[in-house]
Amino acid sequence: MNTALDVGYISHLKVENTRVVSGRCIGVIVNTGDRPVDLATATVVSAYDDHADASFELTVVQTDIVLSPGQGGGRLNPLAEDLLVDAGLVTEPVVTSQFTLGYTLRNLVPGAYDIRAEASLDISGAMVTLPITFRVDSTGHGFGVSLLEARRLSSH
Repeated sequence: MNTALDVGYISHLKVENTRVVSGRCIGVIVNTGDRPVDLATATVVSAYDDHADASFELTVVQTDIVLSPGQGGGRLNPLAEDLLVDAGLVTEPVVTSQFTLGYTLRNLVPGAYDIRAEASLDISGAMVTLPITFRVDSTGHGFGVSLLEARRLSSH
């Protein structure tokens, strides 16, 4: 018996004309193993970004939901649901729960540039590393965050 899981999540975002941005409900955990996975064990092991001034953090709100094999779990915002579930990246049945993945990116400086961030999650001993790209642009008239792409990665 093994613990194996996938994480479907928002992997590319555009950030316009703001110095701090945060979002919740950007990912789903899918149990791809052959035993139940307890989402209460989810922890962020590490998080970093490649920008000298910015500060990236991945957040996890745990819940007592236990995922059966072949089941997904997590709360998604409507735009993340479009990119993950409606687009067919996550096809397993998803239990909507209080479990959420979120992010915060602070200390953004004006300009147009990419920030490459990465965070590692441990859930019941299964590790998943999630790369995320933030496209920062303070040169236009837009404001806020746009969700651009989603990915699905497997534990190791």
